[in-house]
Amino acid sequence: ESDVSLANTSGNAGLLVRASNPGVGTDSVDGYYIGLTSTGIVIGKESYGYTPLAAATLPGGIAANTEFHLTVVAKGCALTATAVSLNNPTDEVQTSATDCTYATGAVGLRTYGTAATWRQFTASAI
Repeated sequence: ESDVSLANTSGNAGLLVRASNPGVGTDSVDGYYIGLTSTGIVIGKESYGYTPLAAATLPGGIAANTEFHLTVVAKGCALTATAVSLNNPTDEVQTSATDCTYATGAVGLRTYGTAATWRQFTASAI
């Protein structure tokens, strides 16, 4: 989990889970990406390419420079993501996906098409 904010709404930023085989370049990793977009949150599979698995829209979208607490739970084949605004806790969006491709790996940070900030990044086993 981490507090995440996008510098602008033209890209996305978030967390990698169960990541392995990192390389240089866009989508150059195997694992799952969970992130904020201008419209809400996404869950996708990275395999030296990107495959969307789930998305959820936050009414009103996610504005630039607005911090959201992004929480990811990966248990078995289930991936669940929740984003809650730190400025307005009623702004909350959640989505989930099921995929069994990656069972283990590292955690990390990822951004695409925007600068981003992460604060209070933590990871723990469940």
